[in-house]
Amino acid sequence: MLPDWINQRLQLFADPRFRFEAEPHHYFLGERQLTSFSTWIKDYKQGFDREAQAPRTAAKRGLTVQQVLAEWDRSQWVGTKTHEFIEAYYQAPATAVCEPDKEVQLRCQKFLGLHTGRLAEFVPVAQELRIFDESTRLCGTLDFLGWHLPTQQLYVLDWKTNKAISSDRDPIWRMMRGPFSDLADHEHNVYSLQISLYRILLE
Repeated sequence: MLPDWINQRLQLFADPRFRFEAEPHHYFLGERQLTSFSTWIKDYKQGFDREAQAPRTAAKRGLTVQQVLAEWDRSQWVGTKTHEFIEAYYQAPATAVCEPDKEVQLRCQKFLGLHTGRLAEFVPVAQELRIFDESTRLCGTLDFLGWHLPTQQLYVLDWKTNKAISSDRDPIWRMMRGPFSDLADHEHNVYSLQISLYRILLE
């Protein structure tokens, strides 16, 4: 049984003024455009220039630019299909079907392993939940909101399908900007900021 305050809080995000347009991935509150996490964080980190980075990566790995771009596109596709399976699984486990692709299947199996282990302690509250704060005009979509039975606390989970996530253990030669200038500009810190922002918006 979930605490009443959770449903009361989620009702705030059911505001009829709040809408999302998939193309070109914009959020609105009435006629006002909101700022998503992915847009907001660009002010504090070095952006990823796909077209500029591809030739450098290709030269380093002995591949063509087209091969590198194709790898990146495939990686994004694998992530999308994995997310789709997880969402379908929580909606109806018996009918959820994983894409018949080796890499996607591997990630689906890893999720199922987690689900029978650590994730078994969570009661699903919401998936692909779009949240916002009217005063700051910040918003985003969180992957999974779950109630943790042992601690009786609400958790924000984000599914990552990267083969590796850069962190302080890796040689990072650049720092983030502004209030985050003491943090290395790598994936772990960016993901941590993402979850922290979602937590603030939920509060």
